[in-house]
Amino acid sequence: MAKIKIYCRVFNVKPYLEQCISSVLSQTHKDFEFYVVDNGCTDGSSEIIDGFAAQDARIRVIRFEKNVSVVESLYKIIRQTAEGYITILDSDDWLAPDYLEKLLRFAQERDLDIACTGSHMYQQDVGEAYARSVNCPIVMERRQFAPLFTSYHVFFRTYWGKLFRTEVLPQDNFEKFARYGGDTLYAFDALRRSRRVGIDSSVLHYYRVRANSVSYSYNTARFPADIALYDDVLAFLSGFGPLSAENRQFLRVVFANAAMDSVRVLIGSKLSPQEKAAELRKITTHFFMRDAYKNEPATKGSHDEIMVYALETARLLGRDEFADMEESLRALLPRCGNCVTGGTFPLFCAEPTLMEALINDDPDMLLDRLLLLIQGKRYVKQYHLGNMVQALAEGIPLLRGVNDLAFLGNYTAVCRMLWQGQNEEALDEMTGLLLEDRVQSAKETFLQVYLNAAALLEEIPAYIFGNIRLAELYLRQGRREECRAVLNGLEEMGAEENEEIAGLRKRLKEA
Repeated sequence: MAKIKIYCRVFNVKPYLEQCISSVLSQTHKDFEFYVVDNGCTDGSSEIIDGFAAQDARIRVIRFEKNVSVVESLYKIIRQTAEGYITILDSDDWLAPDYLEKLLRFAQERDLDIACTGSHMYQQDVGEAYARSVNCPIVMERRQFAPLFTSYHVFFRTYWGKLFRTEVLPQDNFEKFARYGGDTLYAFDALRRSRRVGIDSSVLHYYRVRANSVSYSYNTARFPADIALYDDVLAFLSGFGPLSAENRQFLRVVFANAAMDSVRVLIGSKLSPQEKAAELRKITTHFFMRDAYKNEPATKGSHDEIMVYALETARLLGRDEFADMEESLRALLPRCGNCVTGGTFPLFCAEPTLMEALINDDPDMLLDRLLLLIQGKRYVKQYHLGNMVQALAEGIPLLRGVNDLAFLGNYTAVCRMLWQGQNEEALDEMTGLLLEDRVQSAKETFLQVYLNAAALLEEIPAYIFGNIRLAELYLRQGRREECRAVLNGLEEMGAEENEEIAGLRKRLKEA
C-alpha cells in the first residue's frame, strides 16, 4: 500500500491533544508518517508531543518558536513528498480507527485524486454530535464538478476529512491561503487540479466544535473572507461555463448563511455595542448581501436572524451612537428601515405593534399604526411622527413631502387612499370636503396635497378650484403677495374670466 503522510499543527490544545494523537497511532492502516508541528505551544502541549514521539518512530516533530500559518509549515512536508497521499488533521479533532484504511482503499479502487469522508460534528459544550455525510458514495469526473456542485460543496469548505493525492496540492502561492478562510481556498485549489474526486458514505472524522476555537471567534477578517470565498467559488465554477440557475441560487444561500454565522459570532464576541454596530454595517450594507437576499426565499431565515441580532444591538446603543445601525436597518428592512433613527428607535421599543411592523418590514401596518398614534395625539411631543410618515412614504409622490401632524391626524382616510395609489378617489374625497367646507385644520397642507393630486391626474378644473381656495386662504391670512402669485398663475392658465378670480382680485386691491 502507498505511504500516507498525516499533518497536524498544534497550538495550545493540551486538553484535546492526547485524544487526537492517540487516534492517529491507533489506525488499522499502519504505514504512515505523522508530522506534528509544535507551533510555539506554551501550555504543556509540547511535552505531550515529545512523550508520544519518544514511543512511536512514525511521529516527526517540527517546531516553530512562534505561531506560523498552516501553509508555511505544511509547505515543508509537501516539498519533500514526491508521491503518495496527505491527510490534514486539526489538533483538537480525532479519527476513527479505520479512517486511513477505508479512505485509502476508496481512493485507490476509484482512482481518486481526493477522497473525502463524512464528519461527526461534535459539540463540545453539550457532548453531542451530528453527522455531515452522504447516503451513498459520490464519485465525480472533472466534467461533473459543476453539475454536482451542490452535492459536494460542503465537503470542500475545509481541508480536513480528506485524503489528498500529493500531486494535486498547491506547490506555490502559499500567501493566498495564509488568512482566515484559507482552508476552503486550499481545498478548492486542490479540487481545481483534480481530475476525479469522491465522497464516501462513511463517517470517519470527528470535528470538535469549541466556542473559543478560531472558527467560532470573531475577527474583522471574517466577513471579507466570506466575500473572498464567494468570489473564489464563482471563479472556480466559471471554468466550466455559464453559471447555472441552481448553482447561483445555492451560492446565494451559502453566502447568506456564512454571513449569518459571522454575525452570530460577532454578537457573541466581547466587542462593545458600538464596535458590533460598526461591523454589522459593513456586513449588512455590502452589495453581495443585497444580491443574496434579493427575491430569494431560501435566504429568509438567515436574513431574519441577522435582523434580530441587529435589533438586539440597537437596544444597547445611545441616540448619538446610532448612525451605523441606521444604515444596517435600512439595508435589512428596505421598506421600513428608513423610519428608524437613534431618536425614533425608543418608540419602536415602547410600542410592540410598531416593532412588529418593523420586523416584518410591513409598511402598510407601520403607516396605519403611526396614523393611529397621530390621531390619538400619542407621543407627538416626544417624537417627530410626521417625519416618520414622511420617511415611510418616500416612494409615494403625493405623501412623501407631508409631515403635518394636523393633516395626517384629521384626514387619515385621504392619506390611506394616497398611500394605496388611489389618487382619483382621494381627489374626489378632498373635493367633497372642500365643497362642504369641512376642511378646518391644516388647510394649507390640505390644499397643497389637493393641487399636487390634481396636477398629477391632469384634472384642470380641480386644479383651478384648488388654487382659488388657496388664494382665498392667503388673502384671509393677509399674505397678499402669495395670493397675488396664485391669481397671476391662474390668469396665465387662461382662467381670468372666472368670477371668483375676479372677485379675489377686487378684494386684493381693496385690502
